[in-house]
Amino acid sequence: MRIVERPDVASELLSDWEVRDRAAYQSGGNAVASIKELTLCLRAAWFKRKAGEYGIDLTVLDKRDDTSKLKIMTGVAVEAQLFPDPDQRVEWNTPLGIVSGRMDATTPINSEGQGGEPVENKVTWSKEGGEVSPQYCEQAAGYCLATGKTWCRLVIEHMAGSWGYKVAPKIVVRDLIFTEQELDQFSQEMFRRLTAVLGDSPPSMADHFTWECGTAKSAWQCPYKQPGVCAGGPGKTFGFFVDKGL
Repeated sequence: MRIVERPDVASELLSDWEVRDRAAYQSGGNAVASIKELTLCLRAAWFKRKAGEYGIDLTVLDKRDDTSKLKIMTGVAVEAQLFPDPDQRVEWNTPLGIVSGRMDATTPINSEGQGGEPVENKVTWSKEGGEVSPQYCEQAAGYCLATGKTWCRLVIEHMAGSWGYKVAPKIVVRDLIFTEQELDQFSQEMFRRLTAVLGDSPPSMADHFTWECGTAKSAWQCPYKQPGVCAGGPGKTFGFFVDKGL
């Protein structure tokens, strides 16, 4: 018997999956932006739209390495087991156009017609430490704006478990409950962000988290952090929402 290693076939399998994955997540429609990108680095969203003017080849910049592909693939598989139905497209209408989003699911509707709140699922390889990412909170609030609901269920699968324990996958479910006032203020903030992303000049450095540029401990670096495009640098250190407890 001969065993022949075929790294070429392995790369081909991952590349074929990546093509299918990207095609499945094309926003399409007439949306001018997505809810998710308005919770991430606004400068990256702006430069992505201006790629042609800066001579940026998005097919080269947005390249994933094999480890990233496998992590994403694992996340897709885990999510499909918990929420087998297709993502639901939602829209938030603004004076500048439609901002779209993809909900993973909605809560069950009971006999009294109550339910239907958005459910957002996240699969992460970061360890669970009791805190909720500010971006997760903002994305959940964005789905509330699009659906007219006041709370969103956040489901997170931590594939590396919790800090201080052995590496073992862990699932955490939280309901993020917003007040009408918070959502009203957040809608104004989201509109400000949308205006910045669609503007003629790059958004402020305050419109990103410092870590979104890439960290020394991570091999990943923002693809737009390069000479003649974005210098990167310090950004905000806190999100829009504050956990007020029970």
